[in-house]
Amino acid sequence: MNIELRGEISFVNPKSVEDLEQVAPLPEFPDRLLQINTQLTPAVCQELIRFSKENTDIFAWSHEDMLGISPDVITHRLSIYPQYRPVR
Repeated sequence: MNIELRGEISFVNPKSVEDLEQVAPLPEFPDRLLQINTQLTPAVCQELIRFSKENTDIFAWSHEDMLGISPDVITHRLSIYPQYRPVR
């Protein structure tokens, strides 16, 4: 089976990590970082930072911030057989 492609094909590659800038919206919490695309206009970046500062209470910075979620949902378990001994 042969497939004939007509016209130009352009592939969209995902953006690399280098295109992101880490921003701490609140200086009192420098470990709470947001990643903003560096290709956005400065006005859009400032708007995103302003929005995140005004709404930091709705972000879940860790699993402790997600009240009401069962630990069964966020707990990692390995499916292993207890009768097998570990191999390194």
